[in-house]
Amino acid sequence: MGNEETPPIRLVIPDLLFPDAAAFLRAHGATIEPGITATGIQTTVTLPQGSKRILTTVVTNERYRIDLPDGTKIREVYDSADGHSALFIPAQRSQEANDEQQ
Repeated sequence: MGNEETPPIRLVIPDLLFPDAAAFLRAHGATIEPGITATGIQTTVTLPQGSKRILTTVVTNERYRIDLPDGTKIREVYDSADGHSALFIPAQRSQEANDEQQ
């Protein structure tokens, strides 16, 4: 009973992801599946096995902290009315910006 695997976390985003966001999520083990539905374009993000989704607050939307298995933390705002999520990922500095700072 305690050895059961939890199903992967799937998030539905009501649009395409920005390329940098998709690359960030893929680098941390997520799969990205863009698709078209009757209501328009959406993207399904499946987080890697072992990710944890922790409810932090509920106002008009549910807000979650998501802990990925590699220790990366992202945020999600889930709209239960339409079943869509918005993801907030850490800002990434480009190598060019890092080089300029040195």
